[in-house]
Amino acid sequence: MKKVLKYNIVASLVIVIALLASCTKDLTQVKLEPEIETSQVEDISSYTAVITGFVVASGDGYSEKGICYNKTGDPTIDDETVVYDGDDSGATFKVTLTGLDYNTTYYARAYGKNSAGVVYGSDTTFTTLPILATLTTADAADITGFAATSGGNITNAGGAAITARGICWSTEPDPDINDTKTEDGVGTGAFNSSMTDLIADTIYYVRAYATNAVGTAYGQEIQFSTLVGIPTVSTVSVTSGETSAVVEGNVSYDGGAGITERGVCYSTSENPTISDNFVTSSGTTGNFSVNLTGLAQNTTYHARAFATNSVGTAYGADISFATYPSELYMTGDGVGLDAENWNWYEPLQLIPVHSHPELFWKIVWMKGSGTFKFAPQAAWSGGDFGKTGDATNGIYAIGSDNIPVPSTAGYYMVVVDFLNGTIEIADPKVYGIGDVFGGWDTYDLSKLFTVDNSNEVIKFNNFPNSGEIRMYAAASTLNCDWWQAEFIVLGGNIEFRGTGNDQTRVNVTAGQSIELNFKLGTGTIAK
Repeated sequence: MKKVLKYNIVASLVIVIALLASCTKDLTQVKLEPEIETSQVEDISSYTAVITGFVVASGDGYSEKGICYNKTGDPTIDDETVVYDGDDSGATFKVTLTGLDYNTTYYARAYGKNSAGVVYGSDTTFTTLPILATLTTADAADITGFAATSGGNITNAGGAAITARGICWSTEPDPDINDTKTEDGVGTGAFNSSMTDLIADTIYYVRAYATNAVGTAYGQEIQFSTLVGIPTVSTVSVTSGETSAVVEGNVSYDGGAGITERGVCYSTSENPTISDNFVTSSGTTGNFSVNLTGLAQNTTYHARAFATNSVGTAYGADISFATYPSELYMTGDGVGLDAENWNWYEPLQLIPVHSHPELFWKIVWMKGSGTFKFAPQAAWSGGDFGKTGDATNGIYAIGSDNIPVPSTAGYYMVVVDFLNGTIEIADPKVYGIGDVFGGWDTYDLSKLFTVDNSNEVIKFNNFPNSGEIRMYAAASTLNCDWWQAEFIVLGGNIEFRGTGNDQTRVNVTAGQSIELNFKLGTGTIAK
């Protein structure tokens, strides 16, 4: 394509020639040969382009001028032409080529006719733009209450690579790729698609789509109706106790037919059904909860929410839970009294946490070597457990392996959390609280007892005030209020509140001290 610079050069040459000729002739005697140029191509689309021609020298004038073009090069007026029919007063002229093929390279040049013949400008090339793809949408098939299939067929890529294809669907007409869609590869040709998680007894609108560099094209819209199906149910959560559990469920859709019954079924085997134990809940759709009672202690159960309509019964996911033991003991060659060696002793009974049946705790003397395990009774009668894997910040996951004691002998806090399935071994923390210690702020370091492992005691020296003494244990996984892990020294023994009511009050005087021997379960209060 010739640029304006060329035209300026040509015009300058004309002027120079005219000046030279003026030395011997009058200007009216100068006659230039006709010349025409192809100037520029603009406004290219998929089917059109605008081409400008430029008259460099008119000679005797032109009886016709325009643009000729083809797909092979060096076009002539024997090829496709567009004749300029506009104003002839200027040097430039523009014509619009129409009816072009998309994504196609063309050659074009300006031409002019006079009495001597045809004058052509130089070739210029341009390529029309691609178009959106052409495709169809396949009819829906394999229709159920919650799924169906469709697809499409891309018969023309539009001159650009297909980078994405699939189907899109909605419960409203004219779905597009901003709605739910599949992604089914690239390229032209037929493809299949699956629609899942549909709502039963519902009309859906579907279109196949194909994306290329131009944009996204869609096939014709089809529609279908899902069948009436079983309900949509989920098992939401479970909270267990010693002999009971609360299970929450949700019926998010009735399947297109009325709910006749809903509830929770449960068993000690996975994926229980309504052929097993079940408890119903009134209502149809929405959230609900049921209480499972009369469960065995320290037992793993499985539960599923269910809902029934005229088509059948649907179930939520299986969720497992374990009831908690009412008692918990520990034994091993690394804990307790010196004589302890995988035998069962009363001092190794863990303390239940008030209002938290999932929690047990104990401050234990550990020997610096050896291991231990737990059981729901002080005997090898089943249900024993230990840890699995390694500890993270002193916290193990409940499992079947023996639990190693720390390498330094002394007192350690042990917390078993059945809800989260963890066992914590940590430095013991005992706090005082109340007027004797100067206030009711919890976890106040000024009220923290001192661990004296060399004398096998945990102690607090010099009570700041007189009054009723109150103490409690704490740990990172002992998630309870202070009073739920409270204990007292009564009659020379450490007495734990556990699941009981307020304990007998013991009064102390300012300046007294307390020593607690958790190894023996004893305590002393003295000056």
